[in-house]
Amino acid sequence: MAFFDKTNTQDLIQRVADDAQTTASATTANLAKAYRYLNSALGGSVLLCLLSPRLTLVTLGVVPMVGISGMVYGRRARGLSKLLKEEVAKVTVNLEQVLSNIRTVRHFAMDEQEAHRFGSALEHTATHVHTAAHAEGVFMGGLMFGGYGSLLGVLSYGSVLVSRGHLSIGALTSFALYSATVGLGFSGLSQV
Repeated sequence: MAFFDKTNTQDLIQRVADDAQTTASATTANLAKAYRYLNSALGGSVLLCLLSPRLTLVTLGVVPMVGISGMVYGRRARGLSKLLKEEVAKVTVNLEQVLSNIRTVRHFAMDEQEAHRFGSALEHTATHVHTAAHAEGVFMGGLMFGGYGSLLGVLSYGSVLVSRGHLSIGALTSFALYSATVGLGFSGLSQV
């Protein structure tokens, strides 16, 4: 009962509404994305095997490492985003309480103190905003770097296979395009 005495009703309602929205999103849009990305990753892998089994082994050795590291870091970035959401909720609840009791605040001449408290809360939240933005930037940049680096590695090894006559240039081009599909599939799975 003490929890309900301490916690504002509007805050509880907002949190329950956010949780319901998150659950609905996870069971519909995210599930559909997961199937789509899984289909791209697995279907593209089958096509790669048909084009060149040797080059496929190299690709499948590199691409999952990029995807797995993306999944691990993506979870960290989502955790920071959740923390940011909680901080914004706290600031919003504080602001709501002050504004709903503005007559009392003014009666006791607490305007400046409340403004200072609100400013401090915003500064604290800004720290979380910068951290979450940095994590998202590193995440996306790392995925792009890993994706292009793995594509460069595949093309380098593919050019060796072309020079030895094990693969045609057209097959290497097709392989590069399918590799991009597989890479996008695995990187998409890391964001679901």
